[in-house]
Amino acid sequence: MTSSPSSAQPSSPELNKIPVEVAAAAWKPLLLRGAVALILGLVTVFWTTPQLTAASFLLGAVMVVGGKSLFDFGSIPGAPEPMRRALGIGAMVSILAGLSVLPFQSEFVIAWMGGAGLALAGVCEVWAWAVGRKSFVPARDLLIPGVVTAGAGVAMMIGNQLDLHGLLGIAGGGHIIVAVFTLIAALTYRFDAK
Repeated sequence: MTSSPSSAQPSSPELNKIPVEVAAAAWKPLLLRGAVALILGLVTVFWTTPQLTAASFLLGAVMVVGGKSLFDFGSIPGAPEPMRRALGIGAMVSILAGLSVLPFQSEFVIAWMGGAGLALAGVCEVWAWAVGRKSFVPARDLLIPGVVTAGAGVAMMIGNQLDLHGLLGIAGGGHIIVAVFTLIAALTYRFDAK
């Protein structure tokens, strides 16, 4: 018994096809997040003697910009409401934690506030992936960055007795991985938008 063409399931490429307007909206927040993650990662690799003020500013700025990019990614046309909610919460957590690192400059605050902010923002990304992956293709790009961000945040809290260089190394190492995945996704969407 054969099925008629109208009842046949669409092929895999059709299921994964992203509308041009969605691709055009998705690449910018991913590129922004990937760029700031790459900057943090590279700075922490080559910065052998970090100063507390500069390190607090760097981590805080990366968390604020990362939160902004999460919010913008959740605002993509067609994003499901539960995904928007999860990314909105993650963005708020990231921005508030990033701002809290700036005035209270200490290794303790970087480890606990920075780590908690990264961990919770990462959990929100995984939550957004879980609720959006079946109906919204760009949501599939949230899993690995979310897991890595959450893992880096937890590792910062566990390693709270490390010196500043060690804490930044944990954050920077995680952000290099995040940068790779988000930049690849951003460039893919950029080319799909043409």
